[in-house]
Amino acid sequence: MALDPVTASVVAALTAKGAEEIIKKGYRKFKSILKSRFGEGHPTVDAVQKLEEKPNSKGRQLTLSEEMVAAGADQDPEVLAAANELKAMTAQHTTVGVGSGAVAVGDNNVVLGEGSVYVGGNINGGVDTGKK
Repeated sequence: MALDPVTASVVAALTAKGAEEIIKKGYRKFKSILKSRFGEGHPTVDAVQKLEEKPNSKGRQLTLSEEMVAAGADQDPEVLAAANELKAMTAQHTTVGVGSGAVAVGDNNVVLGEGSVYVGGNINGGVDTGKK
């Protein structure tokens, strides 16, 4: 089962390594909107709080997604706008690449693995990896 777009944005923000303050601020804003929309103690709000404890848990991610869909949060314009803003912040301020040949382009990237390439600005021409 695929995650709804709101849950996917929450998971991306919670699992961002070395998340910058701007992502944390965006997440707090999202959570505040969710609470104001549905109320403290609502199953959707509770599922977000449980996911915060174990953000990599597939079970908790799926539970949140189910609650988002059941509550209609995945269709709510205010919640969607906050989730899209959070998604954009996360995409802009973190990138993680792991493995052989990992590539990251942009600011604030983490790249691990043999053959990794990091470009923090513009690059013109070829890239020599030193391998034959």
